[in-house]
Amino acid sequence: MTGSGWRCRRGSNVAAGPSDPRFPTLTGFSGSDRRHVHSLGWVSPGELEWLYRNARLLLFPSRYEGFGFPLVEAFAHDLPVVASTAPALREVAGGAAAHAPPDDDDAWVDAVRRLATDEPERSRRIAAGRRRLGELDYRHTAEVTLAVLREAAHGAAIQPANAIAKNGGRGDSGAPIPRE
Repeated sequence: MTGSGWRCRRGSNVAAGPSDPRFPTLTGFSGSDRRHVHSLGWVSPGELEWLYRNARLLLFPSRYEGFGFPLVEAFAHDLPVVASTAPALREVAGGAAAHAPPDDDDAWVDAVRRLATDEPERSRRIAAGRRRLGELDYRHTAEVTLAVLREAAHGAAIQPANAIAKNGGRGDSGAPIPRE
């Protein structure tokens, strides 16, 4: 396996992204296990594309995440995903990824083994990722956001009337609520 200046044997485990002492990526590997993980550090967009095209699956053990774009990118490349149980990743995956707690090594090993060897499960996750990808487009997001905003606006419009009826025309402080 080759990409811009690095070489890995087929079947190698590759870690891309910066190392951070607050979030040790490879410190849990010891002895011979560490030899099978190639830490690439930062990769260019072209290298990342190459990695997605040549990967068997994506592991994303993030403890904290704002959105989880790597999951969406993996879905776009028909890769099954094992992601942490971080709430944002569960939401982004929408049931398409397998999940494991970030510090539960046994759960990660089991999830990886299942997606690497169980072809029906692998195919099911890939198909679920494709479906989820279709739900994460801009139009769908805009439609859902608009529906939530309309619901919130509708709820806000009827809430004062409910408050007036329940409080005899007075607010929480006892002062009269002005009518428009």
